[in-house]
Amino acid sequence: MRDLDLIKRKFEEYERKIQRLKELERELNSLDTKGFENEVRAIRSKIKDPNKVNQVEREISELKQKIEARERKRKEAVKVIDDAETVLQKAKGLNLLIKDAERMLNEAKSLLAKGDYASAIEHANRSKRTAEAEIYKRLKYLREEAINAISKAQSMLQNAKNLGINTKWDEEKLNNAKLKLNKKDFSNATKLANECKNSLERKINEYKQRRAKQSIDLAYSKIKEAEK
Repeated sequence: MRDLDLIKRKFEEYERKIQRLKELERELNSLDTKGFENEVRAIRSKIKDPNKVNQVEREISELKQKIEARERKRKEAVKVIDDAETVLQKAKGLNLLIKDAERMLNEAKSLLAKGDYASAIEHANRSKRTAEAEIYKRLKYLREEAINAISKAQSMLQNAKNLGINTKWDEEKLNNAKLKLNKKDFSNATKLANECKNSLERKINEYKQRRAKQSIDLAYSKIKEAEK
């Protein structure tokens, strides 16, 4: 009787193992195992052996971890490529030539499609850094250009004030240029500063022309008085 009970328990245990292996096989079939062919092959070589159910469970668990790690890497690669693309678009908006950065980004996209996520991330980061370096140089130049334009307009404004010229509109324009500079809108800062400077130059020239005419008229008037 005891032997029969033992045989029954062993048979039930065997059945459970067979059932568990079938569940594990279904789980394995549901996974995206591309790139893990060796691991899958090793698991399938054991999946019909009830004595290796624990090993199959462990290896499928390890495989799932690898697949999840790969998916995290894929998402990271997608994000890094998107970030690089955003930086390159900014560079293009500044009319910069960034052929090297574009080439590296295209290579990153190709590597992503091939599933080489680590290399895709490396190329995308290099592309981003290359574009950022060009943007930095361009913005530095634009900032210096804006500061120089504001400085010239400020000097011209002071000259106009010293001559007693009405500079209310020009002061407002120059203040707006300074606000644009603080907001790092360098192109518009330069534009406003140059508009201010040009306006003041015109007013100063007109003032000098009037003064010259007044001097000529005064001299002519004195000559006429002397002739009487």
